[in-house]
Amino acid sequence: ATSGGGTKASSGTSAAAWTIEADCLACHVNEQEAFEDEKCLASKHAALECTDCHADEKGLAKGHKKAKEGVAQVKRLKKSEVDGEVCLTCHKQEDLAKATAEQDVLTDKEGTVVNPHDLPAVEEHQGVSCASCHYMHRDKPALEAAPAVCDGCHHDGVYECFTCHA
Repeated sequence: ATSGGGTKASSGTSAAAWTIEADCLACHVNEQEAFEDEKCLASKHAALECTDCHADEKGLAKGHKKAKEGVAQVKRLKKSEVDGEVCLTCHKQEDLAKATAEQDVLTDKEGTVVNPHDLPAVEEHQGVSCASCHYMHRDKPALEAAPAVCDGCHHDGVYECFTCHA
């Protein structure tokens, strides 16, 4: 295995010859840089293989279907879903909620504070995943990203449900 998450493949493996065993970082240079950048969460996960988190082989195959022979560097990574359950194999939900119990980054204009790892169990939160706030390959901290995620629905700055569209 290569450091920083890729699986070692023979040199000369091209994007067009992609397999689940391919060296991801041979083409995904920006992601390689994230593994080396201490400001990125990827650097804290550098001992893992890319496919430990990006485990959807069928989705990955579809994403690489149009890969062109000889393309050495991918300029943009197409969105690859990482199921929150993958994160929870290492990071226990109870531990996360406890660690952020005193966090006040999610405070609405009424003073309501919400623990980002213990969101109310409502249908509208079903689409919120770890990756909604935690960017692995960018240096934007979750503390900055989380309020914007909430503001996507709670656009009036109030976290109480049904206050806007009654």
